[in-house]
Amino acid sequence: MAPRRPACVVVGGSGAVGGAIAEALAARGARVGITFHRGEARAREIAARLDGAVARPLDLCDAAAIEPAIRELAAELGGLDALVHAAAVPSAAATETWDRLADLDPTALRRLFAVNVESALLCARAVDAITAGGVATRSLVFLGSVDGLKPLPTAAAYAASKGAIAAMVRALAKELGPRGVRVNAVAPGVLDAGLTRLVPDDVRREYRKHAALGRFGTCAEVARLVAWLCLDDTYVTGQSIPLDGGL
Repeated sequence: MAPRRPACVVVGGSGAVGGAIAEALAARGARVGITFHRGEARAREIAARLDGAVARPLDLCDAAAIEPAIRELAAELGGLDALVHAAAVPSAAATETWDRLADLDPTALRRLFAVNVESALLCARAVDAITAGGVATRSLVFLGSVDGLKPLPTAAAYAASKGAIAAMVRALAKELGPRGVRVNAVAPGVLDAGLTRLVPDDVRREYRKHAALGRFGTCAEVARLVAWLCLDDTYVTGQSIPLDGGL
């Protein structure tokens, strides 16, 4: 009998980083469940290429939909060994931009925190409930950002949401650790794709100048670290790991 394949859910798996994570997990032998909101075509294209993968819609602003969606994916995948929260809203302005305080729009601000922070907590709560029911989840990984860890020129609302992820990870690691669940975040700097498309050119130039490696990161580099935390790590928990090229 073939060994059971690890089952991993990637929330926000249709984005540039989320898609790379799904592919990295599948390349390591995992069965992957992807959630998407607006990127249906991209999510289904990724799922079609990955052996045993499934893609399901999920609006992360609909709090009541999160736990049922994760339970459904866990049932389809035959378990839940790891969950990755890779979904994020980059801007709290009425139109997607590199926003400043004067640009903040209350509706957009609420959506940013609903997706970036509240849905992350609700995903953790869903995993906690599923684990209590006997499913052996062992790893929760959240996509943070170096913006939430270091004083950088950045959009304040986005940085605040990612700072909340770092605090959440520390607390959840203590709460879930007694059951053997590891909780971590990966905190990328400027990448070559994804949400960092909004970063202004002058900030990009400064980033490259001050990064020890003198370049941007890649989605594949983020994905490899996330896959290691999901599938190989046995002792790292409560950490927000910068992936910023030595900024």
